[in-house]
Amino acid sequence: PPQQTYHIFQVARPHTGSAILNNILLGLFENGVDQNQAFMHAYDYIEYVPPPLSNEEDPTFEQIIDPRQYKEGERHHESSIYSTVVTKTHLVRIDVQIEKFEGQFDHIFFLVAQRGNNTVASRYCSDDKGSKYRGMVLCLDYDDFHCQTREEMVKSVATVRRRIQQVLPYFSRIQFDEAAAVERLVAMSETTERLKNEPLEVYDTKFGIYGGRTGTAARSS
Repeated sequence: PPQQTYHIFQVARPHTGSAILNNILLGLFENGVDQNQAFMHAYDYIEYVPPPLSNEEDPTFEQIIDPRQYKEGERHHESSIYSTVVTKTHLVRIDVQIEKFEGQFDHIFFLVAQRGNNTVASRYCSDDKGSKYRGMVLCLDYDDFHCQTREEMVKSVATVRRRIQQVLPYFSRIQFDEAAAVERLVAMSETTERLKNEPLEVYDTKFGIYGGRTGTAARSS
């Protein structure tokens, strides 16, 4: 039989430290440092509108994803979403992404980074057995993945890997290389340090880091 395909969308509002989570995922699923991130852009600010209860109540439903951009990042020339199994996005309407992409992959999953009030609609994170998002969506808090030192990186990678295998059964038997994810975080931290004195316009497409920031959780796209 043909090999099954899957794709992971790393979903977060800005300023959630999601660059850390995205690089953990790229380290786990792409086994290391070399893969550039893929970033899916959306029309400005549409994703911040409080989500309606159904698609029919949303007059902007067909406009949320810009068809010129979702296959290939244009702003910074990131990788195409088809060149990696992990794509980052600030588009928090998970139901919209399911509508757009479920026919393009055999399985799609959403890993959500949340921090304080920067969250997604609670229905996506529900653990109810009847939830249609169960086994498809994993919501993680900032404390689950935030890290600065190498020791903290090791713990964060282990926590994310464990939560993935607990909440998303599709991945329960995969042997992940946690060391590769840690090395990617180390490389990300080194890149952040290298860019800290650069202007904000300088952007690293591999790790999703802007210039002028400090710390592992430096501002990301």
